[in-house]
Amino acid sequence: MMNNNSILNFFKWKDVFSLLCAVFGFFAITEVFAGNFLPAALFLVIAGISDYMDGFMARKFSFPTEYGANIDTVADAVAFGVAPAVFIYFYGGNYLYLLISIIVMCAGLMRLARYLCLAKESEKENTDKNTKVYVGLPITFNAIIIPLLYLLSVYLNFNLFFLTLISAYLMISTINFKKI
Repeated sequence: MMNNNSILNFFKWKDVFSLLCAVFGFFAITEVFAGNFLPAALFLVIAGISDYMDGFMARKFSFPTEYGANIDTVADAVAFGVAPAVFIYFYGGNYLYLLISIIVMCAGLMRLARYLCLAKESEKENTDKNTKVYVGLPITFNAIIIPLLYLLSVYLNFNLFFLTLISAYLMISTINFKKI
């Protein structure tokens, strides 16, 4: 007999994509530690695809669940908060980039927390949870910007990760970004 608090009562097949997002974020971190920045960048892109698939599957084939939303947020924190911060610091390799990586990570985590608060608020007020905009740049954007800045930095032979401060600001801003 299964206990009501069993993880199997909460976990749905679509949540596998959230776990894959976190796993690919972890792979990105391990590749950074090994000094393999291109594979790390590719793992961030794959984490972004996994995150997209999780949301797509939740909307297309079943109703989103609170558990699914929470595991997705935790996976996003790993893949698009911690992994990019590790990438920025190890690629930059100095205290300036340590500071930048901390700012980017904290902005992403703050953005995720605000997203959860706004979702709860709209739930309490029975307003439309499927609004057409995000408040602040979604943290998932790091799955695009980090690999792009890496490739540009290699091509231009100049570290461009200081530009992530712009995305950090946009994540914590109140600017509305249209959902794709």
